[in-house]
Formats: sequence, C-alpha cells, structure tokens
Amino acid sequence: MDVRSGVFDLIVQDVVLRAVRVTHTDCGRTGHAAARSGFGTCFLVLEWARNDQAGAPADSQLLTVWAHLPRQRSSERLFLDFLLQRVRAVLLTGAADGSITSAYRGMSRDVVASSFDTISASNRFQVTARQPRHEGMTLLRLAPWAGTDRDAIRFGALSGAAQTLN
Repeated sequence: MDVRSGVFDLIVQDVVLRAVRVTHTDCGRTGHAAARSGFGTCFLVLEWARNDQAGAPADSQLLTVWAHLPRQRSSERLFLDFLLQRVRAVLLTGAADGSITSAYRGMSRDVVASSFDTISASNRFQVTARQPRHEGMTLLRLAPWAGTDRDAIRFGALSGAAQTLN
C-alpha cells in the first residue's frame, strides 16, 4: 500500500477530520490549490518529503501536517491545536492497526501567518510502510492427522461445524 494513501485513509475515517478539507503537496511546492478554493474554513495540508536522515528506513517519508484557519478567526487558534492533536491521535493509533508505521517528531511552537490569509500550525511525523505480517513469522508445526476420514466427520459434528456430504 502507498504510504500517502494509508495516511489519507486514516484521516478520512475519523469523523472530525473527514469534515476538514485535506490537500497533499510535495515539499517545495505550495498549497495554493487549497487556499484558492475559497471555502473560508479551516483545512489541512499534508506536506511530504523524502526522509534522507542517516539511519532512516529506505522507504520512510517525512510528513508535515499543516492546519490552517482563516485569519479573521484568529481568536479561535485553539482549534488548530485541537485538529493537530486529532491528527496525531489518528496517525499514531491507526498506524498500529494498518499498513503504516508512524512516529511523532514534534509540532511547531508558534502559530504563523501564511500567504493564504490564514494562520497555521503544524505537526511532523516520520511515516514508513509496514512490512506484511506474514514475513518473518514461523509457521505452526502441527502433527499430521492420525485419524480417518470418518473421524474427521464425527469431530466436525461434535464441534458444531456445518457439514456437507456428497
């Protein structure tokens, strides 16, 4: 599974974050598409960059999640913190059950004014595709069946399993 799709799926599965517009950008590009939409409410921008840090897994990416709020609503800046805490909870909890692994790397200390006529704050994560669970696991060593076919049918009846005989 693509790491970006996994993160997006986790975000849209959350009932609160689903109501917020989400835009993906690559590092170095701007999120003007989100700002130009003119919907006048808060939105999230997911900014992706390759993780070139020493010792980082080869397929890991750095994700910066920017929460934006219109400048005229700057008195509601606590809502930015709420959104970012929600994203953090979703990524860290959801990653435990899914196909990605995420590690929290911190948040911006201050709310900043952006060129989109918004104020914004951010969280940073390291996100990696999780290896399939079956790799590296040992197979169960079961003893071969010593009974007959008739025993298998009787055992199935005792266990309540549905049976069909042809």
